[in-house]
Amino acid sequence: MELLGSFFLLAAALVSIGMVPLNWTFAAGSRATHLGVDSADRTVPQLAQAFFFLCLLVYLAITRPSACSLRLIPGQAFLVLSSYMLLSVFFSHEDLPYRLRTAIASLQWVVTALVVSRHSANGRLSTGQIFCFSALTTLVAAAYMLVFFRQHVTADSVNLENYLLIWCIPLLLLGSPRGRNLLLVSLAVIPVALSLKRGAALCLVSGFCVYGVTYICIAPAKGRFRGKVIALLLIAIVVVAVGSQWEKFSHTFATESTQGVGRYGSGRVEMWTWIVKEVFRSDPFSLVFGHGFMTLPKRMYGRLGIAGVAHSDWLQILWDMGVVGIVLFAYVHVRLLVLLRFAWAQRHQCAPALAMGYTIFAMRNLFSGTAMPAGHDAVYFALLIGYASGITLRDFSKRIGVD
Repeated sequence: MELLGSFFLLAAALVSIGMVPLNWTFAAGSRATHLGVDSADRTVPQLAQAFFFLCLLVYLAITRPSACSLRLIPGQAFLVLSSYMLLSVFFSHEDLPYRLRTAIASLQWVVTALVVSRHSANGRLSTGQIFCFSALTTLVAAAYMLVFFRQHVTADSVNLENYLLIWCIPLLLLGSPRGRNLLLVSLAVIPVALSLKRGAALCLVSGFCVYGVTYICIAPAKGRFRGKVIALLLIAIVVVAVGSQWEKFSHTFATESTQGVGRYGSGRVEMWTWIVKEVFRSDPFSLVFGHGFMTLPKRMYGRLGIAGVAHSDWLQILWDMGVVGIVLFAYVHVRLLVLLRFAWAQRHQCAPALAMGYTIFAMRNLFSGTAMPAGHDAVYFALLIGYASGITLRDFSKRIGVD
């Protein structure tokens, strides 16, 4: 059964990598018709993702992960939030099939984290395997983004695989960084800097700073100097990459959006102000329990003419799932911090990468949105927290002599 779970996990990972060129082709076809690329039909890979997700779900139900691993991952917090998210879908009947599919797709990263945690705790998933998978993803995603920048004159307006590359960085830095790690990290940073996306830049800079501080703090005395050099080198990479584009970044932060006057930061300030006002004008039931999962985009487009989600998980969840959802989401953050503290207390080698991953997650929750709904790139964050929880629990058990 464990071997079967490993097979399904590997297959799901390969499907995730395969989504990279298809997403790029879709973006190129829909936004750059002069390239002569048709919009890609992603039905096949999406069906493949759904099939392997179902297999992982069945595997998880059969093997029944231990209560200890659920508490550590933090699986219980994720599962409770996901269950309430599914329930909130039925608070509104608007576009019910679409919203239900989106909610189920958002469960994929939660299930992936649970399965990865089990495999890393059992020793079936190693840091080397994680590195190889992340390196392959980085090479594919970076290559496609760089090709897109070369051919597409308006590439600075396209997200493409920004966050996928950002999630790969802490995975590449699990363990002790070496020359190959730094090379791949540099390859991941360059396209993100060239994309000129505000949220991605904030995640990148804050994540690297936290990684550097954590690495220096937990590095053993014998390797403290080497740790400082590596940490400073990593911070220098991102500072140089973002700094080289700073004039353009400043322009994107300070200029108006293409949709109207006074909409700064893709209309974030206007969106956030409107959402807060509308939430507190809601009836008591909607204020406490929410308006229903993914009902905000249609309402916001009708009122503001701005398409998309709230660009903030906290406000998105406040609208969709109310005060109850906010409490559950805050509990997820608390449990993630408990996991980070557990790794820090052991001075575990995965602690710096985990700290970086949590920082990226927290910043994206605030400024961009990642969890509700989650894109296919969120699976890579699930890979990080799942592996970190499993390996720290396994090493701790060995240290205290528990089999």
